[in-house]
Amino acid sequence: MDYLFTNNTQVKLDERGRFAVALVDFDQLRHGNEVAEVYVALGKDRQLEIWPADAFRDKARQLKEKAQSDPRWLLALRRFTANAKSVQIDKQRRVALPIELRTAAGIEALKEVVVNGLYDHIEIWLPESYNETDDGSDLDL
Repeated sequence: MDYLFTNNTQVKLDERGRFAVALVDFDQLRHGNEVAEVYVALGKDRQLEIWPADAFRDKARQLKEKAQSDPRWLLALRRFTANAKSVQIDKQRRVALPIELRTAAGIEALKEVVVNGLYDHIEIWLPESYNETDDGSDLDL
């Protein structure tokens, strides 16, 4: 499936470190099933990433193929897969961000986070970290 996650919003996590994904994103994540299997991973910039299961597997497969021909890609593959947890999004569209990943990203329960769609996955950022990602470049889109 070709994904297109585009939303950008700020939400507050509940006491269990959960939030409800946008309905449009939930529909893409669950592929018509009642629940959605996703992977939550720690991103390169210490943000969390929510990947649809098949997109996560495709990305891991691409990294594995690159690592087989160029060992320098092994670290990227290791980082991508070792810091990921499989979770399910429930019928209320809530995704629980695993505590060990939230801790690594500095994200606490009951705090605000930025939820940002990035084409084939969703990013979860601390608001101050997200604001720092804007390098001020004005690429002509």
